[in-house]
Amino acid sequence: MLQRLMSAMTVFAALLTVSPQPASACSCRQRNPAESFAEATDVFEGRVISLRQNGGEYITEFEVLRRWKGMRRVRATIRRDGAAVFCGITFAPGASYIIYATNVHNELRVLPCSRSRPTNDATDDLRSLGPPRS
Repeated sequence: MLQRLMSAMTVFAALLTVSPQPASACSCRQRNPAESFAEATDVFEGRVISLRQNGGEYITEFEVLRRWKGMRRVRATIRRDGAAVFCGITFAPGASYIIYATNVHNELRVLPCSRSRPTNDATDDLRSLGPPRS
């Protein structure tokens, strides 16, 4: 009995010395450009022309500069919820981005952990995507 009590106390003492690791709200597996292309319904380069918020939803309007998959429009509306904003990218007015979007209920969305990124940081993506389609 004393031995079991001592063992339990040893385990308890060991647990007290373990430092808790902070939990990350965003735990994303990094996808390469080819995987992201395959998972997206629409892939394009766009320049932000407007940003607005409607409740917990963030709505960004893009002028489509080049396209590789999906859309045939000259403008695109991307919707994101708070998780996608927190775990993804922040859009800036006038800046250009490579967008990997998913069509959800006839709305384009950039999901949390999307590979979408500023065009200036998308060298690997542009190489993988190849020439845009007309």
